[in-house]
Amino acid sequence: MLITVAEVRKLTGTRPEDDEGLQDQRDSVVGLWEDLTCRLWERRVDHVYNTQAVSARTNIIWLPLWPVESITKIEHVERDGDIALIDATRYHLQGDNKVVYECGPWAQFEEIIVTFTGGYTANPTGVPLPAETPADVKRVLLRQLQFERQRFANDKIMIRSQNFEGGSGAYEKATVHPSFQALAKRKRNKRPG
Repeated sequence: MLITVAEVRKLTGTRPEDDEGLQDQRDSVVGLWEDLTCRLWERRVDHVYNTQAVSARTNIIWLPLWPVESITKIEHVERDGDIALIDATRYHLQGDNKVVYECGPWAQFEEIIVTFTGGYTANPTGVPLPAETPADVKRVLLRQLQFERQRFANDKIMIRSQNFEGGSGAYEKATVHPSFQALAKRKRNKRPG
């Protein structure tokens, strides 16, 4: 979880018996974040990613969820449809989400299936220690959640107009906080260094 229900409860001042609704709203905000940034963020265990080589020469696969904690296995689909395991000594993780194949290009395999664990979590525990949700991301997720709760109070969406030069009006997005939108734009599908 990028943010916990306990953090949401503290922010909203709600009671534990409201946790189911808060969980739904938390999931909705995290889903919106992942949609706007065009990538996965929330930690997933044994996430399955099906891909193909991006070119005939590349020996790199970029995984869509980072930072990667571990790669469980990499398989490929053979011509007869059988799935075969690729020996783990033939590839390695480089950086946060780049898998390098050491025996030539990935293109020799028609379809590649990577099973791995990665992403961010609000309360990292375990070995290896998962990555903690970046503070700026956590801050805008909580801000967006609070913004939605205010905007959707009594099942109404409030819209505010802003007048600019010449008296013309513009309307802000009724459901997305400006700081949430701005950070999502900055973090949109940016691969780590």
